[in-house]
Amino acid sequence: MRKVSYNDLYKTIFDKLQFIVRDKSKFNPLPYFEENNNLLILKHPKGRGCITIKLTTVPRSLEDQIANKIVEVKCPHNSKILENGAEKALKYLGKEYYESYEEMIRQSSTWFKGENWVDNIPTFCLLNTS
Repeated sequence: MRKVSYNDLYKTIFDKLQFIVRDKSKFNPLPYFEENNNLLILKHPKGRGCITIKLTTVPRSLEDQIANKIVEVKCPHNSKILENGAEKALKYLGKEYYESYEEMIRQSSTWFKGENWVDNIPTFCLLNTS
């Protein structure tokens, strides 16, 4: 898996959106496109709608985050579980500590409150649901 930096991903999305909004075969009239405070905003020229895009990324991978957090909470003295990668660790942890994979994910999600990458998601969504 190729790792892509936040800045590279943001620039790629910015460039693609800039290309899309110039396509007269897709839009008539063309929408306005602006960047404001790390938000990418597409606006209908007659005020009929707005799409706001905020890029939020997960440090490392989501699987790594979940596996590390479960080990930290459930078995903090057994970090060897993580040596074979997050995917194998999650399979083992799911069988060892939970009834199902879904239960493991749901329960572990509550442990991420207070993490910046998690807190940004609901705050942004709540601010932009008017």
